[in-house]
This record gives sequence, C-alpha cells and structure tokens, in this order.
Amino acid sequence: MDELIKQVTSRFGVSESDAQQAVSMVMSLLKKQGNDDLFGKIATAIPGVAQAAENAPAPEENAGLLGKVAGMFGGNAGQGAALVSALSKTGLKTDQLSSFGELVINFIKQKAGPQVVDQLVGQVPMLKALLK
Repeated sequence: MDELIKQVTSRFGVSESDAQQAVSMVMSLLKKQGNDDLFGKIATAIPGVAQAAENAPAPEENAGLLGKVAGMFGGNAGQGAALVSALSKTGLKTDQLSSFGELVINFIKQKAGPQVVDQLVGQVPMLKALLK
C-alpha cells in the first residue's frame, strides 16, 4: 500500500495524507462492490488494503455538478459521481481522476494479477473505463 501511495503522491503532486485518503476511498468502493473472496485476493496481494478500505471516509450521496464527469467511470453514475466528488476533495483535480483510477487498477493488476482485475471489472463495471 505504501508503494501505491508513493506513486500517487509523485505522479499527482498531492500530499501523502490526501493520496492515502483517495486510495482508501477507491479500495472501499471495491470492497463494497466486489465479493469478499475477490477483495480478499486483493488484500492478500497488497498489505494494508483491507485496513485502508475500512478507514475510508464515506463519499457524499449528492455529488452535485461533478455527476456530469461520472461517465468516465462508466456503470452506475450515482456511485461514480459520489466517488468523483469525494476524490476531488483530496487534492486530485478532475482531469487527473481517470489517470488516478488507471494507476490504482494497474497497481492491483501488477500485485494481484490480471485475472483478479478481470473479475473485479466484471463485478464493478465502472472500472472498464479505466482500462486501456
């Protein structure tokens, strides 16, 4: 998890605390939307992920105008809008969110394997937009 946090801070110029918060929010979403077995594989491959998901602040239900950019996450626009709204409060700029998501998914792929990411995308369709 520390390695991912360092990558986020380096690439996006946010503080370590903001990077931790942003990654935690994504991991929380993955835990809620994926099944326990699948999230368990991610947590085993990336130490600290389970705790990060548990400690993540809950995204706001009303994402306001940022809901319009939720389409970049595909799938459920409400969840995407809430995540976009929450991530924008961590210091990430709206135009960085897609790259941030791609970084997180590629990190999971590197650590847990492409099969895990394929299963994850099947369970959390909004992630499809982040895979290139």
